[in-house]
Amino acid sequence: MEDAQSSVSSVSSQQDSADTMRSVLQEICDFRAEHKVDLNKLKEEIKGDMKSELEDMKKEIYQKLSANSALTQAHETRLKEAEERIDEAETYMAMSDALIKSMKEQRAVQGKLVDLEGRSRRNNMCIRVPEEKEDTSRQDAHSLGLGNTHIHSAQDAAQELRRRDFSVDIPDRNFGAVPGDGASPPDQDMAA
Repeated sequence: MEDAQSSVSSVSSQQDSADTMRSVLQEICDFRAEHKVDLNKLKEEIKGDMKSELEDMKKEIYQKLSANSALTQAHETRLKEAEERIDEAETYMAMSDALIKSMKEQRAVQGKLVDLEGRSRRNNMCIRVPEEKEDTSRQDAHSLGLGNTHIHSAQDAAQELRRRDFSVDIPDRNFGAVPGDGASPPDQDMAA
């Protein structure tokens, strides 16, 4: 009997342990089911939060992109305006350079003209014919006897004409050395 009791108690203990195992297994299954539901809820919440955050980020990025686009367009406009002003300034400088060059050439030509006029005046003589000899005043130099005379300078010509009773005025000038053909004209102060 003792064996039977021990066997019954052993069976009963095995049955208790099986019942315990079943109850533990049931609790584990219930726990898994609860957590599965909770996990799905958590996943949905995370998805919703991430979607809203992504939407917010998209809006923020779009706003910044729009602001940058407007700023870039403003910079492009300013750059084009600056390029136009630079082109105008370069054109103005080129025109100024051409004008300065033209003015320098004009001054050089004007200096040469003044020099040429000065040289012409130095060679001019004023010849006055006495009133009683008006008839001979119409004769040329050859008929006056100057055609065969070799005249070296304005002073030589004046002496020859005075010798023949003509009044000759030569401007009082220092005839100094006459500049050569390649000599530059004297500097002139010309106001621009």
